Amino acid sequence: MNKRERQQQKKIQKQAAAERNSHLLRYAMFGLGGLLAVLLLFTLYERMTLAVPTTIEVTANDQIKGYPSAPMTLVEYSDFQCPSCNAQHRSFRQVWKQIRRDVKLVYRHYPIVRVHKNATEAAYYAEAAGKQGKFWEMHDALFDDQSTWSEQGDPTATFDSMAETLELDMDQLRTDVASDAVKDKVKADIASAKSAGVSGTPTLFLDGKLLSNVRDPANLVAAIRKAKAAKAAAEKAPENSN
Repeated sequence: MNKRERQQQKKIQKQAAAERNSHLLRYAMFGLGGLLAVLLLFTLYERMTLAVPTTIEVTANDQIKGYPSAPMTLVEYSDFQCPSCNAQHRSFRQVWKQIRRDVKLVYRHYPIVRVHKNATEAAYYAEAAGKQGKFWEMHDALFDDQSTWSEQGDPTATFDSMAETLELDMDQLRTDVASDAVKDKVKADIASAKSAGVSGTPTLFLDGKLLSNVRDPANLVAAIRKAKAAKAAAEKAPENSN
């Protein structure tokens, strides 16, 4: 085989390799497109099958604290194993009497499972306690004893002990913890958080508007009072224009 024939053969081999790579790329893109389509369909299906609330609405499944007549809604996305969420909880506890007539507090779950391995189970227990009318009591117990159960390999016994202290029906509790209803509630809260662009916890929305720098009790009260004043002024504005 002379030099010219060898060059021609190399050229043919390069063209064949380029065609193979092109086919592989098309197959890869097709596969990726199919995967994205499946994920999109799954997301849409999940949203249709779960009651996924927005940051400006309250649903029958929400866990709510405060006066029903309160003029504003404060939605908190939180994780029971998160130390920062515990700090936010303590702030709420400290100033609750000052703000309880101003806001309805809605607690929604957003367990960050990659760092908080027990957070999802804690959420299940809180929702199961809610089935017996004691969500907020379990909510408080989980935060108050966070340092105990956070590092446990299996926190079930600790959670059961909390439930027994709250005098819950333990057979009913265990049934509810494992139920689709409780798991779907937590899934719906997570989907709600993702739809709202939540990336960490705690994240709070007051009447749909993101609040920041409210971990400090004084800042929390100030933010709520400011929003209340602005809401009252906006409601009076149409009257003044007449």
